[in-house]
Amino acid sequence: MIVFIARLYKVGFNPTFFLLDQTNVSISRNQLAGYFLEAHLDKGSDPYNIALWIDSDQSFDFNQFMKLLHHYDEEEEVDILSARYITRDLTNPRVCAFNSVEDEEGIKFSAITPDNIGIVEVDSFGFGYVMMNPDVLEEMYSEYGLHQFCFRAEGNPLTGDILGEDMDWCIKAKKIGYKLYVDNDVSIGHVGGMIDDRILGIVK
Repeated sequence: MIVFIARLYKVGFNPTFFLLDQTNVSISRNQLAGYFLEAHLDKGSDPYNIALWIDSDQSFDFNQFMKLLHHYDEEEEVDILSARYITRDLTNPRVCAFNSVEDEEGIKFSAITPDNIGIVEVDSFGFGYVMMNPDVLEEMYSEYGLHQFCFRAEGNPLTGDILGEDMDWCIKAKKIGYKLYVDNDVSIGHVGGMIDDRILGIVK
């Protein structure tokens, strides 16, 4: 992260960083959203251009950041773009991006196929490495305040199915009209689980 920050300054970016040490991930994400919006609005006529969420367990290099930024800038209709990474499920590793199916038990999510390429629209993804337009966070705040990220009970109550706070955020963003995209050509690592796509039999 220190190297990443240094490289940002070196090539002319002027970033602001918001860091938080909090064991409850929902509280953490909601507080960070609040800190970002406060600083964003304080900048007045010179607001931030991009918000980038990076979890501490993501492994990436500067070129991957620049590639994601380039693709984000290229796609005019894309306001929310995630890099691609693999879940930490050691027994059933899969891409951490999902499409939903609703049945009598509620919403179920299925991981996108690992052989996807390019930018694809999805229903939800993990929040490990997500780039977005700051307007998204402003609109989410207007709609949900600092309850943007919440754990959500879904599915059969006998099995205790729980959706993570990041997937809950995605559902809420879609409800107010946003589309979510994953860039399959920017694959980053996920420390504590599977580092790269080779575990899925994919070599890029």
